[in-house]
Amino acid sequence: MSFEDSTQLLFAGRYQLERPIGSGRTSTVWRAWDETLGRTVAVKVVSVALLPDVLLRARLLEQTRLAAALRHPGLPAIYDFGEASVPGGRDTPFIVMEHLQGESLAARLARGILDRDEASGVCGAVANALAIARDAGLVHHDVRPSKIFLAEDGVRLLGLGTGLPFAAGQEPVVSPYTAPEQREATTGTGAADVYALGIVLAEATTGRLPGEDSLSAELPDGIAQLCARCWAEDPRDRPTATEMAEILANPVPAKPPVFETTTALKEYPDQPPQAADLIAPRPPRRRPPTRRQRARRVRRVRRVVLATLPVALIVLL
Repeated sequence: MSFEDSTQLLFAGRYQLERPIGSGRTSTVWRAWDETLGRTVAVKVVSVALLPDVLLRARLLEQTRLAAALRHPGLPAIYDFGEASVPGGRDTPFIVMEHLQGESLAARLARGILDRDEASGVCGAVANALAIARDAGLVHHDVRPSKIFLAEDGVRLLGLGTGLPFAAGQEPVVSPYTAPEQREATTGTGAADVYALGIVLAEATTGRLPGEDSLSAELPDGIAQLCARCWAEDPRDRPTATEMAEILANPVPAKPPVFETTTALKEYPDQPPQAADLIAPRPPRRRPPTRRQRARRVRRVRRVVLATLPVALIVLL
C-alpha cells in the first residue's frame, strides 16, 4: 500500500513513516521513526484487502505473538503489533520490527554467487533460526533469498510469524522454493522450510535453481549430498533444521592436496622450508621373495647346519 503524503502521517499515533524500504504481495515495509522511544524502526503494513476475515487477523496476531516471544540472533526483534486507520477510513494490521542495515541475500546473489564457506554460514544461520521457530510451533512457509537478510551484525530470517495466513480455499502461491507437499495445500511443516532452504543453498553456491541434471555435479563436496536429502519427495526423509545446521557448521573438508617429497632444502639451504619438505618420505615397500630366492635361502641354511653339526657334536661329547 502507499500513502499520498507519508511525511505528514503519524501512523498509529506514534510512528512517523519516512519511506518504503520493501514491498511484497501482501504488505509494504516502511522505515519509520518511533516518536515514543526515539528510535528508527521498520513498520510492516498489511494490505487490508487481503485480510477481510476476522479469523485471519486473529491468526496473524497469534503468530506474531509467538514470534515476538522468541529471542534469537537469527530473527529480527518484534516491538509492536496492532491495527491502525489508513487513508480511506479502514483499519489495517501493522507490525513494528527491528530496523536492519544491510541487504537481502537476493540482492547479494545478483552480484555473484557465494563461496562454499559463505553459503554454509548464511544457510546454517537460517537453519538455526528455523529450528528455534519449529520448537515454538512456528513454520515460515516462504523461505527464499529475499527473506534472508545479510545485516551488518549477522544473518536474519525475515517474515517468520509475520506473514499473511492463507484463507480457506485460497490457492497456494507456488515458486521454485515450494515443497512438493505444499503445491496442493495452503499449509506446510518444518520439512517444507528445510526443502526451501536446500534450494537456497544450491542457488547461493551455483547461481542457478535446481531443475538441470548437471546442477548436482556443480555443487561442492558435502553440499550436494545435503541438498539431495533436503529435496527428498517424502518429507520424512529430509533432515531436520537442527541437523541441517549441524552439518553446515561442520562441512565435509575438501580433499587435501597430495605433497611429494623434494630435495629443495639440500639444493637451496638458504630457502625456508616448504610444506612438502616437512613430510617424511615413505619407506620403500619390500617385495615378497620369489620362489627361486626362497629355495636359495633354504640351501644356504642347510649348508650352514651341515657345516656346524660336527662342531656341535664334539662340544656335546
